[in-house]
Amino acid sequence: MEHSTHALRILLVEDDDNARGATTRLLQQHGYSVVAAEDCESAYRCAKSEHFDLLIADMRLPDGNGTDLLRQMHAWYPVTGIVLSGFGSAADLEDSKLAGFARHLTKPVDGDELCQAITDAMAARTKAPHIPAFDWWSEHHCGG
Repeated sequence: MEHSTHALRILLVEDDDNARGATTRLLQQHGYSVVAAEDCESAYRCAKSEHFDLLIADMRLPDGNGTDLLRQMHAWYPVTGIVLSGFGSAADLEDSKLAGFARHLTKPVDGDELCQAITDAMAARTKAPHIPAFDWWSEHHCGG
């Protein structure tokens, strides 16, 4: 299956060393430029120093979660998000959608499934407006 990557820059955030390594290799074999991080702290540093087109993140990380990471990245620049999680209940899927993730994939994920999710998410991004950053001030000071 051919994938059009157009120098797509991906930030992969996964705390499991083996999963992070395998996913990084898979994405690189498909022509994507990948920077891998093991936790939110290192992901924040990467996201501030480089611009990424796509965030692929585990939802539950040792020092935070993928939702907060995506929201913070949205405050810096437009980015599309995909969840890779061991949790896939209806509530998990809804939480991901509400947080602004384009897709929620439940582990283990097949390589073709992941690449198709990337293709679909990036195609949808070109059709949809930028998701605004979470505005804490407005959320907590309604009406005034």
